[in-house]
Amino acid sequence: MTLGDKIKFLRENKGLNLSELAKKAGVAKSTLFKIEENKTNPTINTIWAIADVLGVAFGELVGEGEIKGDGVSVVLIEKTGRFESYKMTLKEGAEYIAKPHFPGSKEKIYVLKGGVLAGSIDNPEKAEEGDLIEFGADKTHIYKAAVKSTLIVTIFYPEKRYFKEDVFIDVFDEKEYKRLNGLVSSGVAIIRVIAKEDKYDAGNVIKNENGIFIFNKNMKTDVSGTLSIREYERKVILKHFRKELVYAAYLALIGEVEAAKALVLNSEFTDIKKALNGKN
Repeated sequence: MTLGDKIKFLRENKGLNLSELAKKAGVAKSTLFKIEENKTNPTINTIWAIADVLGVAFGELVGEGEIKGDGVSVVLIEKTGRFESYKMTLKEGAEYIAKPHFPGSKEKIYVLKGGVLAGSIDNPEKAEEGDLIEFGADKTHIYKAAVKSTLIVTIFYPEKRYFKEDVFIDVFDEKEYKRLNGLVSSGVAIIRVIAKEDKYDAGNVIKNENGIFIFNKNMKTDVSGTLSIREYERKVILKHFRKELVYAAYLALIGEVEAAKALVLNSEFTDIKKALNGKN
């Protein structure tokens, strides 16, 4: 599935038209149309802005290949349920400002060549060749290079993630099922899989026009019938989680922003507050 195909699929599943996604992501409607039609190569900033609106990690969209921005390029090296690693190259004098990632996310940067000023935009650290620095990535952060520099950037996502963002694969078969079901068994409540080919069925798998859903076998609920992704998330999954386990970031992810704010402001549950403050 191409980058454009992924964006179009996720946009439609969130009930957004081209104009709405373009406005929320801060890109021109004509540009977004060309991206979805695979007629242009978007910049890093554009992809990240779209990913933020769609509620998916950057790595879920980009796949293999080099993505370029203004003086910056990144190549995805490795992606798992817990982290994403990139090779980042910055030209001399380049500056890249990144938006906050999911609450509780952290970044580690290893400088292969050159030197950078990186970290929280309010308090970045200087790192030279061979240095390793770490900072909270759930706040706006910056990478600034005085000379041409090459970095290994790894984003670590928090352990307490009760929902997994969409997974894009070519073939859903028994091997892929076992890998993803391992994530479900380790604590993730549900994963939506978007596959070009579907070659496997299992007792904790539901399939409809919105994708392939792998859910935790301990969920005591009737999930038969055809549900849209929003119906599935709001009416089924959230109903079966205690209030203290409804991760505020996920409410925001599916568009329930006010509910997320209310949960954070009114909650007495310290685990949520720690997660949102990047302390989990």
